[in-house]
Amino acid sequence: MTKNINVTCEKCKESFIFEAKRSVVDKVLEEGHYICFTCQDEMDEDKMTKFEEEFKALISWDWVNVDLIQQILTRFGNWHSDEEFQAKEKEIKRLRKINHLYKKAKGNAERLAVDRGERLNQAQDELASLESQLQQQALPVVPDFVADWYEGHMNGTFSAVVAAYALTGDDKAVVWLGENGGMDLLCKMKLDGYTVEKSQLFYLKHIDMSKSDAHLNWYLAKGTDNVLIHQGIKKGKSPKLKCILKLTQQEIDSMQTGSYEQIPVPVEDGE
Repeated sequence: MTKNINVTCEKCKESFIFEAKRSVVDKVLEEGHYICFTCQDEMDEDKMTKFEEEFKALISWDWVNVDLIQQILTRFGNWHSDEEFQAKEKEIKRLRKINHLYKKAKGNAERLAVDRGERLNQAQDELASLESQLQQQALPVVPDFVADWYEGHMNGTFSAVVAAYALTGDDKAVVWLGENGGMDLLCKMKLDGYTVEKSQLFYLKHIDMSKSDAHLNWYLAKGTDNVLIHQGIKKGKSPKLKCILKLTQQEIDSMQTGSYEQIPVPVEDGE
C-alpha cells in the first residue's frame, strides 16, 4: 500500500509532497528529517571538492613521497584480515599442488604411451620379419622344368610323383631333385607349396645373316601361322618386337642352334 507524505528539506527548506510505500513514509516520519535529491547531490559534490583540495595540499608538501603513497594505496587498497589472507594462501597452495600432480601424471601417461607405442611397433616389425623368413623357408624354389614335371605327375596322386621319382632316375627333373633334397624336398612341395624360379630367356641371333647385313641384326621369330622366320632389327637396338622368340636354355638345347648366338633377355623384357 502507498501513502502520501508532506515533508520539508532541512537544507533548502522547500516543501515536497510525494507518494511512497507506507513503510518508507513511516521511516521518514520516524527519523524526523529529510534532504531532497538536489541538496544531497550538492553535498556530495562539496565533499568531493574538499577531498581534492586536501589531497592537493597534502602532495604539495616537500616532505611527502607521492610514489610511496601510491605504492601503499596499491598494496593495501584491497586489504584483508589475516584469517582471510591465510585461507586464500592455503587454497592457492592446494590448487598448485593439484596442478603439479596433474602435470606429473599427464607427463607420465604421455611417456608411457610413447614407450608402449614404440615397443608395439618394434614387436610388429619383428613379427613381420619372422613371417617373411618363415615363408621363405617354407616355400622351396624349383626350376620351371621341375615344376612342370611335378605338376604333370600330380595329375594323379602324390604316390604317382613318388613312383616317378623312384623309377625315372635319368630324367633331368629327377636328377635335379636328387641333388637338392630328394624326397624331403618333394614332401615340402606337397605340404607347403613351392615357388618357380624364373628361367633365363634368350634371343637367338643368326650369326651369318647378321654379319653380312651392315644395318640389321636378324633374330629367330614367329610369323603368321606360327611359321619360324627371321626378323631384322636395326643394329644397336634391342629386339623388343613381340614376334621375336624368347627361349629357355632347355628349349634351346632341344634345337639345332649351331648357327645362332644366344643373347640374354633383360629381366624387364622377359617378364
